[in-house]
Amino acid sequence: MEIYKKYLDNNSGNTIKIFYDELPENPFIDLNDPIKFYFCHKNYEISEKDYNFKHFDDLIIKMMNDILPKDYNKFKFVVDCYNYGIENYDKLFDYFNKFAYILPVYMYDHSGITINTIPFSCKFDSGKVGYIVLLKKHLKDFSNTLPKKALEKSEKACKILKDYITCIDDYITGNCYGFHVENSDGEIIDSCYGFLGDCSTNGIFEHIGVQEKNLQEI
Repeated sequence: MEIYKKYLDNNSGNTIKIFYDELPENPFIDLNDPIKFYFCHKNYEISEKDYNFKHFDDLIIKMMNDILPKDYNKFKFVVDCYNYGIENYDKLFDYFNKFAYILPVYMYDHSGITINTIPFSCKFDSGKVGYIVLLKKHLKDFSNTLPKKALEKSEKACKILKDYITCIDDYITGNCYGFHVENSDGEIIDSCYGFLGDCSTNGIFEHIGVQEKNLQEI
């Protein structure tokens, strides 16, 4: 395992070793998550099972079945897909936006892949690869994870969806970590893996029970 950073805990005298997690858990392992990532690419499958597509028309039809209520006139939607052309997303997404919060997802593919909810500057190696979606009826399920300050519902949903894509990007780019805590005799007294994102904010120090300001990098 490759060490990312090593610290001395000035309070306990223990050594904390932060490692790159080479086998992180797939964030899509929780198939009951109300957030869905509809992903379309001919070479990659990075979303959960049944949400990876080779063609955008298949992706759109899957979104239709998931987002539009059962009593909605889906036949009209399908007819409009043909009338407007499946590539005319703005018109077709008028249907979806009534029931869901949606952000586009873009991929940059060059010596590795990375994703974001905003376009990348390089147009040759990047492009839109799908959508991240949260049904409006599920927004209340995230009330405990949002900042206390007042936000519009759309702003709350946007933050949730962007944070989710950041998590997925950390996973696919290898921004994943674990730790060992060793006492003065070099014995491992605690360890854990699966922390995605920057170590200052991913909860790894809170899990260990230390404050980063009390650690001395060695």
